[in-house]
Amino acid sequence: MSDKADLDTGQPIKELRDHTVEPNPELGGRVRRSINRRSLVADSLDFSINIMLKTVWEYVQTLIESLPGSKSHDKEE
Repeated sequence: MSDKADLDTGQPIKELRDHTVEPNPELGGRVRRSINRRSLVADSLDFSINIMLKTVWEYVQTLIESLPGSKSHDKEE
């Protein structure tokens, strides 16, 4: 059943065809806004984590460079 060509949707079942409900016309807009909201949150979180990690990495590099015996510290002398 992994191949979509094998699926046969056929005609709707008669009993269920009578119970169809039209979706709310605003449904598309609500779904789109929900997707946009989730994308904004995901992008904001990704940006925040990247900035935090880059800042921590800069602090670690500065700490390592300031230690006696580090290669960049030896070049200055």
